[in-house]
Order: sequence, then structure tokens, then C-alpha cells
Amino acid sequence: MFLNRILSDFGIFIAFIAIITGISIGLTYVFPERKFVIRKWLHIFSVGITAFVSYSLSVFIPDSFSENQVFIGLQVFDDFILLILIINVILWIAVLFGFFKINGRKSWGIAWFPLSLFIILYWVRYFAPEKNMGAGLYFTAVVFFILAFADGFAALVGYNFNPTNKTRSGSMVFFGITLLILSLSIKYAPIYCFPEIFINEKCIFLFSLFGALMLSTLEYYSRNGVDNLTVPLAGMFYLVSFSVLPIWEKWARIDSFFFLGIIFLVLGLIYAVYKMKWLSESGIVLALILAFVLFASEMPFLPILAFFILGTLAGKLPRGKNRMSVRNALDKDENIIISDKKYGKPRDAMQVLANGGIPLLLGFLLIFLNSHFFTELYFLNQFTKSISSEKGTWLLLYWSVMSAALSDTWSSELGMKFGKKTIDILGFRKLQTGASGGITWAGTVFGFLGSLIIGILFWVSRDLNSLNVQESNQDGKWFLIITIGGFLGTVLDSILGSIFQRKQQNTNGLFSDDESSGFTWRYWSNDMVNLISLVLVSIAIVCLMQF
Repeated sequence: MFLNRILSDFGIFIAFIAIITGISIGLTYVFPERKFVIRKWLHIFSVGITAFVSYSLSVFIPDSFSENQVFIGLQVFDDFILLILIINVILWIAVLFGFFKINGRKSWGIAWFPLSLFIILYWVRYFAPEKNMGAGLYFTAVVFFILAFADGFAALVGYNFNPTNKTRSGSMVFFGITLLILSLSIKYAPIYCFPEIFINEKCIFLFSLFGALMLSTLEYYSRNGVDNLTVPLAGMFYLVSFSVLPIWEKWARIDSFFFLGIIFLVLGLIYAVYKMKWLSESGIVLALILAFVLFASEMPFLPILAFFILGTLAGKLPRGKNRMSVRNALDKDENIIISDKKYGKPRDAMQVLANGGIPLLLGFLLIFLNSHFFTELYFLNQFTKSISSEKGTWLLLYWSVMSAALSDTWSSELGMKFGKKTIDILGFRKLQTGASGGITWAGTVFGFLGSLIIGILFWVSRDLNSLNVQESNQDGKWFLIITIGGFLGTVLDSILGSIFQRKQQNTNGLFSDDESSGFTWRYWSNDMVNLISLVLVSIAIVCLMQF
């Protein structure tokens, strides 16, 4: 019975997939040197037809509901999910036994793709509200059209420049095609998919632009075919969550000339930051994503801007009495070592993530709370109601994390420049200036001043923050938590750096982070230490807020 229904409803789909798979396998034996290109065309056609089937279901399901044929519509949907599950099992077994290989390694991407499709379809069918099922299937089609054409053609273009690694050219192709697909899918979407405000061209442009930026960044950093899983899941989350945010109504009311002014201002800032070597290319991309998430979640920009500007300027100050830079001091063989191999270079994506990862996560959390696809479900409705009342707490946590980030940055940067004797925070042994886990009196004082500045900024701008603090007399308490919690961050960072960060002992018996200086000790990078210390600070702040 099930087999008959599958062949009746999806026989053409199965036949098409089987034919193009057979043809591609045959061609790889005839043209083995073109195996990668052949597999990518298989990717484009197979994922593309899957997206088309999802689109067809997005039309069929709402029609069956309106014609009182709900059972028939849902049965077809269930059959498609089961078919994808069967394909999942077959492909995972095939890859596991080495049936699909590229350049001598197993091609896991062909197995990740049906898994992401199964997860999304299962969620739309059994977890999304029934009235949003048609929109969910339409969004499914959109993300798999992106995976088919943007990812496929990006790989083909990038392969011509570098056959083994992803390239900037491929990422630009991915970005351009994704931008086009998102723009067209919004403009010509069924009325039940997007809010009416998306007839506004400014909303379509901004929504498509940042969606393309996020997905192309995720695709670039995904390895071993995992982008076939991450891109669809992230794209689905973006479409169902970001499209329903109240910020779009405000954005639509902005004057067109003012809108263009904002665009040129942002482009000018990007150029300036890049020329001054404050951020690398990857750092700029991730910073833009972070800025968009903060904008979409209506979180304040002040704390993260203060951290970025004050933290970067601290790194530009000259060192000590001779007023030379730390990098020049290192070149002159002074008793100084750089704990971070990226020191003196523009901040890259990992450094932005290490300091901005918690605000990024909090922004996504607030966006999650506004999504009708999630909050209308009973069990998630109860969860979101319980934490929606705590939005003020999450924003205060955001301020505290930025306080900790600036405190740590000032402690490290200014401690290296103006500190004298450096000792390990736990063992109290002498360290070279700048080694991880080392502290100085100057660094400790500057670390506290950094957290104090963020606390003061919170205090003077508290009336501008949309903080859901029920009692205004709590402002003093929040100020102390932000300041003290921020300073706690630099202490934790030093402790983690002392215990876990890469450490070498040189021939003079001094401990440093220079890998050429001797025996290697520990394994964590500076970025990892920064991120974990901020996570621990976040946990500590949440605990403090309960009192």
C-alpha cells in the first residue's frame, strides 16, 4: 500500500533521481579526471528537483486544507518524509562503504543533504503550527534551491581556482546567487509566507542581503560537505525567525534617501576599518552579521561599540617610557612575548566570535522568542513565556559580557605596555611580559577601569535601553553586577590562560607562548580562552542576578 502511494505520488521524482545518479556514476568511470565536476552537476540536479517537489507540496498542502481534504494532504506529506528517510539510510550506508568518493576520501556531503531535508520536513510536519505548514514547505524549497544552485555553482567556480580548498571567488558566487534567490522568493512568495510589510523594497533588500551574507559565511567555514547540513538548517531558521520581527515595520517607514545614506555610511565605515587594519576581511563579515543580529533583535549597539573602539585603541598605544609599540619592542629583543600569535594584526572572524559570540547568541535567542513558528507550539509557548519576562536579564547579561571583554582587553593590552613585573596568577612564578596567565599591577588596574567604563555607560544610558527591569531602584545593583562581573572576566581569563593555554618553557626557565622557545605546555589558543572565560562569566552573572 505504502509502495503504491509512493510510486503514484513521487514516481517521477524517484525515476529522475535514479537516472541522473546512474548517469553521473557512469560518467565518472568514463571521465575519472572530471569526477568532481560530474558530482557537482549531480548535486545541482538532485537537490534542485528536491526543492521543486517541496515547492509543489507548499502549493498542494494549503489547497488540500481549503478543500477539506486534510487527510489526503497530510498523507502525501507523510509519504514524502518517509521516502526521504529511506533515501537517507541508503546514502549513509553507501558512503560508509566507500561507494561515493572524491579525491580518495568519502563524500559525506551527499549524505548530509537528505539528512537536513528530513530534519526540516519532519519539523514542518510535526512541530510547526498547521496553519504555517504551507509557508514552512515554501521556505524548505527556498533553502534547497539555494543549496542546489548557490552551493553547486560556487563549487564549480571555486574548483577552477583551487581544487582542494574553498575560495573567495566561490564564496562571491554563492553570495550573489543566494541574494538573487532570496530576493525573488520574497517578491513572488504566496501571501501566507511573509508579512505584508515585505512588499517594501527596502525590507526585501536588507533581508536578502544579510541572509546571503550569513549563509555564504557559514558555507565558507563548513568543511567535509557539512554545508549540506548547516546551510539548509540555518537558512530555514533565518526565514522563519527573522521575517516576522517587528523591526521591519520601522525599517519600511525610513525615507529612501535616508536609507541610501545609511548604506553609504556603512560602506564608508567598512572601508575605514579595513584600511586602518582594525578588522580583517573575515572579521568584517562576521562583525556585519553580529551587527545585523543586534539590529534585528533590537539590542543596543553601545556596549559592543564601546568595546570595539576602546579595545582597539588600547592596542594602538605605544609601550612604556620609550613610547614604542609592543611589536617593535619584541623586534628589539626586549623581555616581552606575545601570548596571542594574532597580536598586532587585524581582528579576524574567530577573534570577533570569541568576544562577540555571547551577544550573537543572545540576539538569536531574542529573535527566537518573536517567531510565530516556534512560540505557537504549546511546549515552546510555555518556555518562551517564562524567558520572555526575563528579556531585561538577557540584556543586562549582554552588558556584563561586554564589560568582561573590555576589562580583559585593557588588562592584556595596557598591562603589556605599562606593566613592569609579570607573574603567573596561580603559581606566582615570573613570566615574560605578555605570556598567558600573567598579571601585572598596571594590567589589573586597567582591567577594572575597563569594566567600570562599561558600567558607567550602562548607568548613563539606562533610560534608553529597553530593559524589562521591574524596579527602577535596581539600577545600582545592575551597575555593580556589570562592573564587578566584568572585572571577574579578566581574572577568569588569566586563570584559564595559566592552566590551559599553550605554554612553552625556554632555555632561561621562563614560561612564554612562543612555540619556538622550547617545550610545549597546554593546548588552548587565546581565542578559545577568551570565549570560555566569557561563557563562565555569563553563568556567574546569571547566578548573581538571582539575588
